[in-house]
Amino acid sequence: DGLFVIAAGNDQLWRKLCEVLEAPELVNDPRLNTNPQRAKNLAYMEEQLNARLQQRSVNVWLALLDEAGVQLLIELLDEVEEIPDPVTPAVLANATSLSTN
Repeated sequence: DGLFVIAAGNDQLWRKLCEVLEAPELVNDPRLNTNPQRAKNLAYMEEQLNARLQQRSVNVWLALLDEAGVQLLIELLDEVEEIPDPVTPAVLANATSLSTN
């Protein structure tokens, strides 16, 4: 029901994200267990995350992620134009956008 970007750019935040997603198997997946591996296997990571994120609404995920301390780079991509100093395209290109339908 919307798009948002999760900023889980280190291993500690990755573990927290996986906990929130109830996906402990992703923490030790050799394709995803380090930040360089997640960058290398971005398509696989997006597939795994999107499959889980589609199970709940954006508002539910935003609340759960916030409670767990997982940073949201931009809460809702629809609000990008409302941010006075928007994130550069390079940052957005390197972030993983997650769709929940």
